[in-house]
Amino acid sequence: QAAFSLVEVTDYDFVSCEFCAYFHHCCGKMSDSQEWSKKASDYEAVGNSMTRSPAAVLCSLALTHFRDGPPLGGVGGTQHLTHPIEAHDLACGPGILAKILLEEANPGELVVDASDFSEGMVDSTKKRLGDKLRKAFVADATNMKEQVEDNSYDLILSNFGLFLVPDVDAAAKEAFRTLRPGGLLGATIWAEDDPWGLELIRKMPSLLPDDKLAEAVKEKVKKFEAMMSLETFMEKLKAAGFENVEARRCNTSSVVAKPEPYVRVYLEMPVWNGLFKSMDEKSLELFVEAIVAHFELQSRHVAPLVANRSSFCVTCTKAI
Repeated sequence: QAAFSLVEVTDYDFVSCEFCAYFHHCCGKMSDSQEWSKKASDYEAVGNSMTRSPAAVLCSLALTHFRDGPPLGGVGGTQHLTHPIEAHDLACGPGILAKILLEEANPGELVVDASDFSEGMVDSTKKRLGDKLRKAFVADATNMKEQVEDNSYDLILSNFGLFLVPDVDAAAKEAFRTLRPGGLLGATIWAEDDPWGLELIRKMPSLLPDDKLAEAVKEKVKKFEAMMSLETFMEKLKAAGFENVEARRCNTSSVVAKPEPYVRVYLEMPVWNGLFKSMDEKSLELFVEAIVAHFELQSRHVAPLVANRSSFCVTCTKAI
């Protein structure tokens, strides 16, 4: 019997005019949360586009699971709950997923908590949602024992965050600990064949004029490839104790009006550990132009620029 299954979901409904900063969380040490706090406003400005559509699909899957019974496997349906769904937006960033979940829920259907390791991201979430949240708090996804008790949530969702936590095994175990028996965990992860994601990162060394810098980026590529393995991610969830681990491909499209300024924000994100700060302005300008040209090629040079993204919504359950 297969350890997990794969089905497909296609969603072309959401169109945005912003470019995605791509990474929701840092692949370095958790101490880098200060750098993410500094960049929280930049991320909020550019991250509410390509990450939003997969988040909407994930929220829809989760709410259907509790409303209509368990299409995702395991136990679900509101008939099993005597209280509103208690949900946790894990690695919440600026609160994109939490906002969608609250908007799509019926009155009184659920309550939402949100957490992130970056204080700046938590502040952005509070600013976005205010008292619509039950609470928002700073927490390390790999160790939330001080903030979250065992069996606290019916639903835990993470939008492009969980797979990028430095220790996914520990984070998966924490999610399992804090999820109630019969509960649902859902997470989004970019597909390895996503043309605007890993394919671009693999191409970046060849776009750089500096050989030393290109080698440093190649080392980063290896880390990204390991983090973005769907099979590895799903196996880690299974090893943490989750059952019914499934992945649904989510194909989305977004319009990119002016990619150049957003590419620059992307290159400044802490995930790169300042790799591109050593470039002089002319070299950086040429590098940005090369990345934009890559995007235009993927978009087949049709105006406006359209980003066709590919990700997966991964869901699993905790046995009763």
